[in-house]
Amino acid sequence: MKARIYYFSGTGNSLALAEGIASGLGGELRGITWDEPESVEEGVVAGLVTPVYFLGVPDIVRRFARALRLGRGTHSFAVVNMGLRKGNALVQARSLLLGAGAESFSGYSVQMPDNSVVFPTREGEIPGMLEASRAEIDRIVADIARHGEGEGTAWSPLSSIGGAAMKAFCERALGFRDISASGDCTGCGLCARACPVGNIKMEGGRPLWADRCASCFACIHRCPSKAAGYRGMNRGTFKPYVHPAGTPTLQAPQVR
Repeated sequence: MKARIYYFSGTGNSLALAEGIASGLGGELRGITWDEPESVEEGVVAGLVTPVYFLGVPDIVRRFARALRLGRGTHSFAVVNMGLRKGNALVQARSLLLGAGAESFSGYSVQMPDNSVVFPTREGEIPGMLEASRAEIDRIVADIARHGEGEGTAWSPLSSIGGAAMKAFCERALGFRDISASGDCTGCGLCARACPVGNIKMEGGRPLWADRCASCFACIHRCPSKAAGYRGMNRGTFKPYVHPAGTPTLQAPQVR
């Protein structure tokens, strides 16, 4: 099967799912950035693997998918990973991929450790979640291979309202997009290398965040000195999370 899987991942959950699905389908992986995507030719199955942000699809994934152009007769699928609830993420992914030209769609959700700094998954629950997610990959691959229907997708007004309220509070009150480094920063540059969208550059041994943050928190979770944080964050109390199979995007596109 010819398949192309687009993924967005900050701390490795979506990357691990995308790699497993690509391996099972014999497909190729493409990371999602702020750049415009290319078209997908006819006969190639197109997949979207994404985390759930605020009970929906992240802004960067939504922007990418809206510009995506799929060939005639394309079967599409989406896999969303969430800490607790998928909300409207699969409904949104379905609308985006069918709007891009797909003829059919199947959607799947996988519960994985939440990298939220506000509501993180308890450490004791992480190993079991990761083990279960690996089993889920096999189920998803088998269903995609036969163009199965996946899970049901039903719009939830409560998720829409709740997600919008959470997003507004976190971005405006807590400053999720207002990230900086404290005086504890050692200038190691790992945050800049780990940023999947190249939003961080090093100047004078200090990281500087530009204005295209995707709120994935890769920089915060990978900072060895816990110096990186958003404006309203208590930097000393959170416990970082990175998927055990995940690696930093060491060749991330750099800010110009």
